[in-house]
Amino acid sequence: MHLRKIEHSNKQLKESQNASLNLMEDLSAEIELHKKSEVMLRASESKIQQSRKQLRRLASHLENVREEERTIIARNIHDELGQLVTALKMDVSWLQKQLPKENQQWIAKTQTISDLVDMTSDEI
Repeated sequence: MHLRKIEHSNKQLKESQNASLNLMEDLSAEIELHKKSEVMLRASESKIQQSRKQLRRLASHLENVREEERTIIARNIHDELGQLVTALKMDVSWLQKQLPKENQQWIAKTQTISDLVDMTSDEI
């Protein structure tokens, strides 16, 4: 009888050891999976940081390109307006020279136009 108890205890001990080994293997696999997940998470976070940096660089570049484009457009408008106002000034001056001296009303009006053209030119 005593031998049966020992055999039964040994059997329970082996079963317990096997269960412990299985639990340790499962725990080890779980730890390994957790470590791999952490590595993948860090890699993903790094990629996200790189993407954010690249996005900030692209946004900055886009803003610079827009600003350059605005500057070019403003310069072109300024140059074209300057040319048009100069041509207008020349035409008004020519018109003033063509008017007869006795037509003071038209001479005064063309002088007002000439003054407005000068003011516009100064603003440009």
